[in-house]
Amino acid sequence: MLHENIIQGIINKIEDLNKNPEKERDNVFHIISELNSFIYSDKELTDEEIQKLIGELTFFTTLIPIPVPLGMDISRAVRYEDDGVPCYNEISRLSYIPESMIEEKAKLGRMNLLKESMFYGCLYTNPNSIGTALSEVDAQKNEKFNVLFSKTKSTLQLIPIGVFDNYRRGIEHPWKLHSYFKDIYDLYKLRTHPSAMIALHLCDAFLYKVLKEKSTEKLYRVTSQIAKECLSAPIIDGLIYASVQFDDHPNIVIKPKSIDVKVAHKEVISLEVIENYGYGIYHTKNTHHAYINDNKIDWKEIK
Repeated sequence: MLHENIIQGIINKIEDLNKNPEKERDNVFHIISELNSFIYSDKELTDEEIQKLIGELTFFTTLIPIPVPLGMDISRAVRYEDDGVPCYNEISRLSYIPESMIEEKAKLGRMNLLKESMFYGCLYTNPNSIGTALSEVDAQKNEKFNVLFSKTKSTLQLIPIGVFDNYRRGIEHPWKLHSYFKDIYDLYKLRTHPSAMIALHLCDAFLYKVLKEKSTEKLYRVTSQIAKECLSAPIIDGLIYASVQFDDHPNIVIKPKSIDVKVAHKEVISLEVIENYGYGIYHTKNTHHAYINDNKIDWKEIK
């Protein structure tokens, strides 16, 4: 059941949208057209202009976190780039980029600004989540990866991005989210003018799509600003967003401080990609395995 404060906040927002619904619809359409022209054509925008457009756009989405409970599984793939046995021995190399390496390693990413460190991972540790993790790092044939498996040790507050686009397309339970997100969507549909509802649909359709797109520098200049805007509240630990390949196994991005306090790293495998068949389907061979205790990794070769 939705909290009364959330219901009242949504009603207040609906009232604002309904004051001039056609204007709101056209405004969102204009913002998205500007951003799409930048991402996919020759239009140029400064980072300040992108930030302003994203700030205006996110008014039309609903940034309410879901609590990811104790014991939830997280997986993350890290490409092995060194010589020798394909096993990293430092947790800092498998988790987020540590402060000492930010200048060298922290490139512009899907959900991080240049020289900003974030933890990327996938929820639900199972074979598909490994495929998701490998897809997200564009794993190719003959490459080697260390896959880190972690568990939440206290509740994470994660905001799902673009979730209402799933309801628009008739997907009732995306990402196994709490049912109150569908309740919020139904409240919007019940009380929002049709033109204003188009504005909400356009916003979440755009957010959902760009976070699934194959990477380009222009795309990342937009999506990293989306992340910055949505992660601005201190109580938010991270975001949930659609995987490039697997809609049902979402990606997550988490602030480093939240990883340190709320997530425990449990084990890691080293694997080689024997074949990449596309569509997030891989043939892999596990070569090494290790449990993690007190951030120490004790690798064992798999015979």
